[in-house]
Amino acid sequence: TRIELIEIVPNGRGGWVERPRSLSLDEG
Repeated sequence: TRIELIEIVPNGRGGWVERPRSLSLDEG
């Protein structure tokens, strides 16, 4: 199972950065 998500993180200058992440879940 693969999950694509966007992580919103502060850039330290009062703004925000969208950081794409891909999570791979191995079950079983």
